[in-house]
Amino acid sequence: MRDKLRAFFHTLLLSLGMTLIFILLEQSYRIYNPILNFNLTLNTFGELILINFLILSLSKRGVIFGIYTLISILISAELLHFNYYGSWIFPLEFILFFTKFYDTFETFSKVLNMMIVPFIIIIVSIVSGIYILKKLPQKRFIIPYLGYVWLALVIFIPGRVWINNSDKGARPNVEVNPLRNAIETLGYLGGSLAIKMILHEDTTLSQKIIEPLPLLKRDIDANIVLIMGESLNRNFMSLYGYKKDTTPFLNSLKKSPNFIYKKGISSGVYTDVSLPSFFNMIYRPNGLPQIISTNTCLFKMAKNSGFSTHFFSSQSQDALSNIKSYLCTRWIDSYLDGSSSAADIHHTDSDEKLLEKLKSVNLNISNFIVLHQVGSHSPYAQRYPSRYEKFKDTDEKRSAYENSVLYTDDVIKKIITYLQNSSKKPTYIIFTADHGESVGQDGRYGHGHIEFKEQHKVPFFIYALHVNKKEIPKMPDEEFISHFEMSKIVAQLLGYDTSKLHPQRPCYVCGGDISGLAGFLEIPKN
Repeated sequence: MRDKLRAFFHTLLLSLGMTLIFILLEQSYRIYNPILNFNLTLNTFGELILINFLILSLSKRGVIFGIYTLISILISAELLHFNYYGSWIFPLEFILFFTKFYDTFETFSKVLNMMIVPFIIIIVSIVSGIYILKKLPQKRFIIPYLGYVWLALVIFIPGRVWINNSDKGARPNVEVNPLRNAIETLGYLGGSLAIKMILHEDTTLSQKIIEPLPLLKRDIDANIVLIMGESLNRNFMSLYGYKKDTTPFLNSLKKSPNFIYKKGISSGVYTDVSLPSFFNMIYRPNGLPQIISTNTCLFKMAKNSGFSTHFFSSQSQDALSNIKSYLCTRWIDSYLDGSSSAADIHHTDSDEKLLEKLKSVNLNISNFIVLHQVGSHSPYAQRYPSRYEKFKDTDEKRSAYENSVLYTDDVIKKIITYLQNSSKKPTYIIFTADHGESVGQDGRYGHGHIEFKEQHKVPFFIYALHVNKKEIPKMPDEEFISHFEMSKIVAQLLGYDTSKLHPQRPCYVCGGDISGLAGFLEIPKN
């Protein structure tokens, strides 16, 4: 009994050592990379100790070394990938690595200088791990049949995805550790994506990837400010004829020759579908390979064109965890979310705080600035200060939504007023929303259902300061403008030639999956 206790505590001590290596590896990289946040918790610490203990309690030493070798490869790949692309690895990329091996190798061979710090962190960690593993005693604490438990777990992870038709692991979550992301994405690859490809339910790999657009003009002297609203149904804006005066400021701009507004159609009815589509200029479903390529990522394009790039959000770190990976954050100079000023990853800022973030930008140089609102996301009554409690009706949710739209209008007014007074160079202010919202129509509230048209109805306007009207990009002749067309306008302002992109007939709206597998709408434009 004494020998077993000694073996137990010795194995537990080794587990602690391996856990500390994992933690130091990840957290030192998070400190090195400003896009990532320090995220160590007691739960994570306990999880890692348990995982390492269960690995070290396997009966065969060769299996232990094999598992840690695989873990080292997965974590190393995740860190190197993040350093170049600004995200953990997508499930599809495990396939693309083999099918597009030459392109992948060529990409990384050209940016080896960027990999120096991650390589140093990885090598130090691996050497430390080997040193600890060499201390493995012959009489370790061994759990009988534990290997079968690990095998069952390997089968369970993709099996759960397949049986539940789950999207667990479908997209990287930058707030989890790289090992967990690798396990979850591999689980989704095996339990969903691979099966759909075998059954020909997914045509993702057959999508043609658009090459980088030609850059017509670099170092453009302008500020481009994109305000991205949240859950904003344009039918509730008096700018579009709503019966209540919910957008008095925007109404006042109607007669300005430099203010152009149109009815918008979102590319999705979920934020984590529409934002990736918008910021990567995705025309139709199955755009993930295009996103992974980063060829048409607006932040990358802005940076290559000579702009300073900024992403400021009112939404929390947690809310953005599944969106951040799509923004090619490597090309964002300054990134702040609602949790940046608080220690709570669930903390959401008021949209007025976006103005404070905007004031941190030097407007004397050319900037591409994205201001991402929490807007009219439910619960609506929590999205505005009490002083905006103007509309009251028997339908309290509807009234709260109207008040949130009024608040958004005032936030836009404050942003535009500041830019009018502070930006001396040509300034383009663009506004839309990620998707619409059902607000009482047939008793429905919320979003996420493509069959309800109010959930893809969004606003769009462009307001130009200190420019001639002729310098505003030409709008499409149709009554509606899609997210894809809005992205094209942004690309043109950044100096790119978009003439060879798809002419956008028809519009596409995705459901809960950017691949279109969760359903999509095809909206003709006449």
